[in-house]
Amino acid sequence: MAMFQASDWLVPTTDLAPDRGMPVDGVIDISRLCAMAEAAGYRAPVEIEVLSRRWWARDPIEVLGVVLERHATAC
Repeated sequence: MAMFQASDWLVPTTDLAPDRGMPVDGVIDISRLCAMAEAAGYRAPVEIEVLSRRWWARDPIEVLGVVLERHATAC
């Protein structure tokens, strides 16, 4: 099984690894990438990757709600 992983990149960034953005917050066109994957026949899960100390410090239930909202918006 293949997987599509969505993450975003913030500009400016404070750290190369743990300062990525929640999808839709950064400069990567997640919607376009999702559309391209779907057009190519991709129908498997989309994993939302949150590598961010700011998001890790927040309540996990709140973060999950934002992830679900962003997934519906982006993909």
